[in-house]
Amino acid sequence: MSYKDMVLKMPKTESESDSGINDGNIETFKNDPMISLTKEELQNSTDNALEDSENPVIVEFNAFKYNLSDLPDYYHIKEVYEKNYSYWKDYYVNSDEADQFFNRALELFKNDTVTCLRISDFNTTGLTGIEIAGKPSPWNNLVKDKGVSDKTGDKGGSFGIGKDASFACSEMRLVFYNTVNQDSESAFQGVLKLPSYKCGEDNYVGWGYISLNDGLNTKQKALRANVSIDPTYTRPEGVYGMDKYLFGFDSRVTDIEEEIILSSINNFTYAFMNGSLEVRTSKVKLNKDTIEKYIEIYKDDQRLKFGAKELYYTLKEPTKREHLSIYDENDVEILIRLGDNLSGRAAMIRKTGMKVFDKKRGLQKNLSFSAAIILKGKEINERFRKFENVEHTKWSVTKSPENKAKHDEMIGQFNELINQLRSEKYKEEVDADGVSEYLPLLYI
Repeated sequence: MSYKDMVLKMPKTESESDSGINDGNIETFKNDPMISLTKEELQNSTDNALEDSENPVIVEFNAFKYNLSDLPDYYHIKEVYEKNYSYWKDYYVNSDEADQFFNRALELFKNDTVTCLRISDFNTTGLTGIEIAGKPSPWNNLVKDKGVSDKTGDKGGSFGIGKDASFACSEMRLVFYNTVNQDSESAFQGVLKLPSYKCGEDNYVGWGYISLNDGLNTKQKALRANVSIDPTYTRPEGVYGMDKYLFGFDSRVTDIEEEIILSSINNFTYAFMNGSLEVRTSKVKLNKDTIEKYIEIYKDDQRLKFGAKELYYTLKEPTKREHLSIYDENDVEILIRLGDNLSGRAAMIRKTGMKVFDKKRGLQKNLSFSAAIILKGKEINERFRKFENVEHTKWSVTKSPENKAKHDEMIGQFNELINQLRSEKYKEEVDADGVSEYLPLLYI
């Protein structure tokens, strides 16, 4: 069967309640859609890195034009947008968000082609658990489930909503998934996330699945094939990983290359520098050999977060490197760099290589430094992950009181290292001035 023979299946519901256009999970990523999307995709891919592989995880982005006439079940899909809009257009009195979304989506259907964004990863496990029904699996968690995450403690994702960053970047809220996994399975399926709606006597949940045409409307089964809809690309058979296709790629994104570079540097500098990640576009290859070049190019860009350049040189040329044992032996690595006019911040970095945030509160302020605190152990990643917010951009230790003491212990040991460096620096300065030989006289 060709993927073009697949059909859209819209599940019915007995519920009388409505779910509107403002899906909270999707709206979370609307402020900076491409920045958020890049972070989420790199996090998901590094979470699924092949164990014991000497090769980096590669994530590739490519925008292309897709012929809408090739869209599976084209007329039915278009009809669902029209029926959904017909239900919602008179529903709101004070809001025009539904009007804006459906007018834009239906406008796209008037064209011969639509812009799509392909995101592919390599040297990953791919999405396993394709045929597992009624329980979590990597395939179900991404493609079918809502708000479900079943990742182990040393992985980055934990809330199960990061997948909705893709829909925030699709002006049609339509995404296709393709995978070749390490169990030698292939699968391809599309997901449409619209508001719920009513048509005649039937109520629909709004989430549809472009699935196998088996003559039934109850089973949303994937096509068991390795499919590419990007005319410039084919995933080689046996090369594990996932391809994701975003339809109606967000027209607000004016420079995809720049936003990918900036988000990658802001969040994954450590992963690039330790050789575990590479990001590619049609024009850019960002890895351990090129990251310094791009940091220098964008050092004055306001979208490059404060401290990105500091972190790079801290990782490259630390003044001090130390290991702490919080839950397990040497499960935290500390890198500190001294210099003039540094921020006094410490980048909090997960095992996968993702920076969560730059910490300043609670750190010693008696020395000019920049630092990285890297959580290396599995248990500390699992426990401290509970501090994170949904966007993975900050910690709130009150969210996990049982782990607060260990967090405070880690920060206390870090501050001891700063005080030690300050004492050593002070002694060096005194010795350099030739004063130390006279210091004993002060006590005579």
